Amino acid sequence: NMPFVKQRLSPTPRIVDVVKKMNSPYVQICYDTSHSNAKMKEDIPACIAMAAPYLKTLHIHDNWFNDEHYLPFMGMIDWDAFAKALAESGYEGTLNLEVTGYVSSKMSPELQEAYINLAVESAKALNQMIEAYKK
Repeated sequence: NMPFVKQRLSPTPRIVDVVKKMNSPYVQICYDTSHSNAKMKEDIPACIAMAAPYLKTLHIHDNWFNDEHYLPFMGMIDWDAFAKALAESGYEGTLNLEVTGYVSSKMSPELQEAYINLAVESAKALNQMIEAYKK
């Protein structure tokens, strides 16, 4: 899922091709929404559909134009399209938020807790969207 241009496996289609060729239950995909969006400029629903048979886990975070690790709904990713694609993919794993770095020791304990609560509520909202598309 790494976004570096010189890394051979960066784009989702290449990652899927390598995983297919490996043909092993021990080699699967971690799909990273922000890397796919900001770094690779990929169509997220199309990538999820392509990766679906091999999708093991997720790194979920939002962004604008870099790998900023914002909470879902704080950047430019179309989370409704993501939710629909994930629901249709058959993915049954967890929703792993990759949003480290925004809770700081410089923040009061109350602000830290507020941010963590916002992260929890963001994940719940995203999960509700996914579940709604499963029905």
